[in-house]
This record gives sequence, structure tokens and C-alpha cells, in this order.
Amino acid sequence: MNSKSYSHARARLRRAAAAAPHVRCFAEDLEARRLFAVTVQSINGGDDLVITGDLTKSDNITIYADPDNGPHTIVKDNVTGKVWAYDATFDSIDITTGGGNDKVAFVVLSDYFNVAQAVDAELGTGQDTFTLSCPSSGGIASVGTNAATGQAGASPTPTPALFAASDGGDFNGSDVSFNVNGEANNDTITFDIRKGLLYGSRLQLTADGSTESDTINLWLPDHVYATSNGGEEGVYNADDGSQLIANLNTGGCGSTGQDVVNISAPVHIDGSTVEIDVEGGVGKDVVNCDLAPQTERDGSDTIPSEFKLDVNTYGANDKMTAYMDYSGGTLVASTSVKPAGNPAPGRGIINDGGCLQHYGFSGGTGDDSCKFFCGVFDVISGSGKATRYTNAQVSNPLFGATEFDIHGGSGKDTLVIDLDTPSGTTVDNADSFIQIFNFDETFLGTINIQINGDSDNDRLETDLNPYGIGIIDWVENGGTGNDQLIMASNMLGIVIPNGPSFAVQMNGGTGSDEWDVDGLYNNSVPIASLVVNQISLETEHNELEGAAAYGFDNT
Repeated sequence: MNSKSYSHARARLRRAAAAAPHVRCFAEDLEARRLFAVTVQSINGGDDLVITGDLTKSDNITIYADPDNGPHTIVKDNVTGKVWAYDATFDSIDITTGGGNDKVAFVVLSDYFNVAQAVDAELGTGQDTFTLSCPSSGGIASVGTNAATGQAGASPTPTPALFAASDGGDFNGSDVSFNVNGEANNDTITFDIRKGLLYGSRLQLTADGSTESDTINLWLPDHVYATSNGGEEGVYNADDGSQLIANLNTGGCGSTGQDVVNISAPVHIDGSTVEIDVEGGVGKDVVNCDLAPQTERDGSDTIPSEFKLDVNTYGANDKMTAYMDYSGGTLVASTSVKPAGNPAPGRGIINDGGCLQHYGFSGGTGDDSCKFFCGVFDVISGSGKATRYTNAQVSNPLFGATEFDIHGGSGKDTLVIDLDTPSGTTVDNADSFIQIFNFDETFLGTINIQINGDSDNDRLETDLNPYGIGIIDWVENGGTGNDQLIMASNMLGIVIPNGPSFAVQMNGGTGSDEWDVDGLYNNSVPIASLVVNQISLETEHNELEGAAAYGFDNT
């Protein structure tokens, strides 16, 4: 099935359902028959599985996938206790739950090895919950009666007992997708693959919260490898490494709810690609990110890695906060653990030579806030909030291309890229710095910062501690309105000959704008000690503070 698209698999299910009335998965047909229980049926000779819930009541369904042992697939109706067991890993699994406050859990108990599978869930109206997990413990006990008896691929009775792999279920040489539609009301969709590593695989995760106030959680594993574990090519052609693609849509322009998206991505990317795309609604959206990506070339040193995060929040007063160096935990209170005492310094962010890290934000209308912080953080137990530890210094080597493309849109926006200090315009007590050269000088790091206030009265702040030889292209555009533009840089008292190289532009645009340029390190030596290729200021009206450090004549 590796050559078939998701839409082809979905169409095949629909055609098969139409040919077999007893497994019809169209909502209107089920409503006419008034089915009031979960039904499960294998179709297409046992290639595909259709799961249909009660259309009016609240369903509680768990699907256990055990691809590497047997293989096995078990579906349990947790309301009635009924179990359907199959000795198969299906090409596609189609889940429709209809009305009610439904709960669907998909549990990966062992590795997907050389498997292609598409999972589609339509949760219908109601306050629904969908969870994908790759646990390292738990499972399901043997059941004496198998409701799937007589169907293609059914397991013998009694059904087998299944247990989770001790290291979680991985994706090895496989091509797997999960597409979840919450539809109406307040839904929660969670992709928890912290224990699910990728080896030469493609994993596509799509969450559509649809209307009202939804919560989407994405918790990524700590490793994505370019090649399969074992070196054999699987059903996915991994010539360009693994791909982990996540599309998180809380409803788009049609959603007026107050949506929340939580992302934890402390992921080590080895010659592969991780892309995360977030689409908010027109309500007040909140995006919380725990980011510590490490992008490196593969083991043969030929395939570069990419990490891309793009957030579009559309309307209302939205808020995005991204912590780019964590000591542990996530931004969700139920999983937050604060260690005793001060933690050891976090690993920081790493971008190897030839690799790319991209961070994008578009606020749309409304008074938006977008803030990127780099330092040593941890979450406060039970609160989901981050606290900063300033007694530990973190080096963030960026030998590849690192770019920020930030747009506030219309409204009074606050846009901050703070890669060294906790907050504010001073750089005197930096606790983290950016290293933009490789010690063997094979690669020179490049940092491209584009921060745009667009219209209305905005506050733009960038704070950066460069160290070493590299290229920095640093632009702040205030746009229309009375804007505040702030730039700060600190060399930590270390002067490297011929580096780093700056190209800096501050453009206030129209309106009465205010400037603040903090160019000191160690409170004594001006930033003029750096090699500055280009610094320019453009505005019709401005007030410049700290310009003497740059030797500007603001007349």
C-alpha cells in the first residue's frame, strides 16, 4: 500500500462499505438503522478495518496495534467489554463515532516494521477525545470470546494477551499516517509518540479540531533516524531520511473557539525532516512550545536535517510562547515534573552544518504575542508554567542555517526573539549564548532574523549573544503605527578576529517610533568591536537611545 495515497485508501473503504450493507460507514445509513452499539468489521479480504460507534451515545473504544508480534490488532468496546481480535496489521483503519462525548485511544504496543497503514478517525459531534500513544508498559489481557470470529483475519478464541514493548513501539522502515477530525464541540486530540522513534520511516499526523474550543497536544520522540534499524529499506523510500509531518488545525477561519496547542519537541533529527504546521482559528488561540531540536547530518555525513515550525493564528488576541531549551518536562500540567534543586544545564538547540532550522509565526488580526526564549528552563509541577534558571550557561551551536520569520499582522503586537536573557532590553547578565561557527571552520553558521510588526502600534525586541565566526542578517520592521524597536547584543567579553559578521536593519516605518539599541558587553566595551558589515536605520520619525555605541548620527 506504500504507493497509495491516503485519499485512495479512504475511497476504497467507502466503496467496500457500499458493497457490504452490514458494514456501511455512512452516517446517514447508520442513523436510519439506529445502531446503538460499536460494530467492527474487516473488509476487502481482511486488508481494511471499519469501526463504527454508537451514533447517539458516548463511545469508549481502544485499538491495540501489535504489528511486530503475530501481528495482531485488537479493538475493545470499553462500555460493553466486547472485544474484536485479528491476526493482522490492516492497510487502513477507519473509525467513525458519531454523536456523544466519545473517547478513542490508539495504542502502539510494538514496532511498525516495514508496514504501510492509514488510520482515519471521524469523531462527530460532542466533546471528544483521541489519543495516540506508544507506551512502554501495559497491554490487554486474553479474552475468552472473540466478537470477530468468522471475519477475515480473525484471531482464534480465546484472543491473545498483548503487552507493550519495554522501549515503546517504533516506526521502522514504515509509512504510517493518522488523520483525526474532532468535528463540532470542544475536542482534545493528543499525539503522544515520546516512546516511538523513527527509523527510515514516514509518519504523518493530522489533527483537525474543527469548530469551538479545542486542545491539540503533540509530543515528539527524542530521535528521528535517517535509516531503518537493520539497514534494510522498508515500504517507505528513505533516500532523504525519515519524515515526521504534523498538521495541527484547530479549526481555521471557521473556528471561533479559544483553542490551545501544546508542542513538545526535544527531538534529535539525524539526516531527516520534522515539519510542524499549526493553523489556529479566529478566536483567542494559545500555542505553547517546548523546543530543543538538534538537527544533524546522517551517519554517512551526506543527508542534512531540517526542523520547521510554522504557526498561523489568524484573528483575535493570540499568544505563542516557545521555550527553546528545556531541562525536562512539557508545558502540560498533568505531565510536569520539577526536579529537586537546580537542574543541570539543558542541552540547548543544535543546528549542524548544512542543516536548517526554521521558525515562523503569523498573528493575523488582533493584539498578538509571540515570544521565543532560549535559556535553562523547567516546568513548575502542577502549573504547566516554565521557570528559568539563570545560574547555568548554555551554548547553542548553530553551524547551519537558522531563521526566524515573524509577522504580527494587524493589531498591537508584541514580538520577542530573546536568545540570551530572560526578558527586557539589557544584555548584562546573559545565561545563554549562540555559537555560530564550527571549530574546524568547515561550516559557518548563518542566522536570519526577520521580525515584522506590520500595522498598528507594535513592540519588537530581539536579543542575541553571538560568539565566533558566522553571518547574521538581522532585520526589524515596525510597519505602520507608533512602534518600539529594540535590539540588544552581547559578546560575553570574547572577541574573535574577523567575526562574527553583522548586517542589521531597523525600519520603523510610518508613525512616531522609539528605538533602543543596547550595544555593550560586560558594561564596558562597545559593540563597535565587532565586525559590522552594514547597519542602517530607516524611519520618518524616531528617537534613538544608545546610538553612541554604534557611532550613529541621528539627524
